[in-house]
Amino acid sequence: MLSSTLEFYNDYGYAGPFRGIERDQALAIADWVEGELDQLPKSKLGHLLRYKFRDLTYERDRLLKTRNRHLDYGGLSALLEEHRIMDPIYDILGESVALWRTQIFEMSGSAGLKWHTDEYRTLLDPIDQQVSAQIAFTPSSEENCVWVMPKSHEMTDTEILENYNLDYIEGSRDSPVYGTSRYNEKGDVPEPVKIVMDAGEFFIFHPRCLHRSSVGGENTSGRKRLAMAFRFASAQTKISDAAFAQTKPRQDKAVIVQDPRASE
Repeated sequence: MLSSTLEFYNDYGYAGPFRGIERDQALAIADWVEGELDQLPKSKLGHLLRYKFRDLTYERDRLLKTRNRHLDYGGLSALLEEHRIMDPIYDILGESVALWRTQIFEMSGSAGLKWHTDEYRTLLDPIDQQVSAQIAFTPSSEENCVWVMPKSHEMTDTEILENYNLDYIEGSRDSPVYGTSRYNEKGDVPEPVKIVMDAGEFFIFHPRCLHRSSVGGENTSGRKRLAMAFRFASAQTKISDAAFAQTKPRQDKAVIVQDPRASE
């Protein structure tokens, strides 16, 4: 990774987007993802069940289709060999890293994630030796993309509430399943940076970078926004068994990845 990119990441809490894989490769993965999601039982409520009614059977089945699929689909595991994606991760965390989770997202204009950080306080120890990346499998647009708040990674919990006009969702950072802080908007918030990506582009972000997915807009490409988040930690990080509980019986586990540049 260029020193200027690392400096930008350290200063602003994110960096990118960058080209990770070629567009055709990303769109081929998107076709596979759509095929997997099409196997889920159909409901007139769609996956709003996940957000409003907490249908646990549907949510479990959806997680099995969308979480940690790098363990059983070669098109995703191959991304760990792509130096354009992995070099920034090694430069931040060191030559040996643990990929402990991937999560595929399917985002339309009617569903999105609220403001949150991705610290995983109850799953990782320590929590400061991690970084996330998100790669787009279909193009995003300003109406349907990830929003980030630059420099929020440097703020205390209290400063985040005050500076961004947010209310903390009680108990979210102590949840044994995620341990990530989530927030409701109290009113207008400052203008975020909108991470608009083409298929095959990715960006990286700090665990304390405040971000959310936009709500209310559709992709101008005519397809749903499909993307995947990588959760990386240093190889020395202790990862709780609870990090893998939701996708059993597949018996998920962390994958240790080594920087090939270290042996050159």
